[in-house]
Amino acid sequence: MGYAVPPLVEPVAIQETYIDGIARIEQVGPNLKLDFYSLRRLPEGEEHGWQREIVLKIVMSAQAVAAAAMLATAAADTAVHIEPTH
Repeated sequence: MGYAVPPLVEPVAIQETYIDGIARIEQVGPNLKLDFYSLRRLPEGEEHGWQREIVLKIVMSAQAVAAAAMLATAAADTAVHIEPTH
């Protein structure tokens, strides 16, 4: 027998954060620390044209990350696919 999923609420507005990727995943005890980055163009003349800038850090139990990954994989059959615009 399954369990009921609690309702999802947002009591205060949470700012959306665009990310380009995951910079690092570190296990700390039973938790995973995930650092996400966005690409940022550097000023003209810099050696590298872009840098990865950390924009979001999340700490989540490793068990919850695994469960979320399984749910995302199961939902992939019904996911919306968007064609690249470039």
